[in-house]
Amino acid sequence: MLENRGIKVDRPTPLDFRQAVQTPDWEQKSMFGCMPPRDLLLTVGSEIRESTTSLRSRWFEYLRYHPLLQRYFQEDPRFRWEAAPKPRLTERTYRRNFWRDFNAKCEEEQLQRTLKKATR
Repeated sequence: MLENRGIKVDRPTPLDFRQAVQTPDWEQKSMFGCMPPRDLLLTVGSEIRESTTSLRSRWFEYLRYHPLLQRYFQEDPRFRWEAAPKPRLTERTYRRNFWRDFNAKCEEEQLQRTLKKATR
C-alpha cells in the first residue's frame, strides 16, 4: 500500500529464527523471532541509534538491520549510526526468569514492581 503511494519501503534481511545461537558465554536453542525495529532502532533526523536487547534469544536480531544501516551510511554523508555496547549476558549477570517474575496482574502492580527493581 505504501509503495503504491510512491513511498520507498526498506525491508530487513530475513533470518532463520529456528537456528541455535551462541556466544562464548552462553548457548540458546533458538532465536525468538522478528520483533519490531522500534525495540532496537531509534531514528532522530538523519541519525539511527542502535540499542541491544536483554534477551539471549534476541541477541543477534540486529543482524537483520545491518545491511540497511550500512547502505544508509554509504549513501548519505550526513547519516550517523551509533550502536550501544552489547551485554555479555553471562550466567553470573543474566536473569533467566526476569519476565516471568516481572509479569503483574494489573498495571499498578507492574508499576510497583518496576519501581522496586529500579531502586535495588
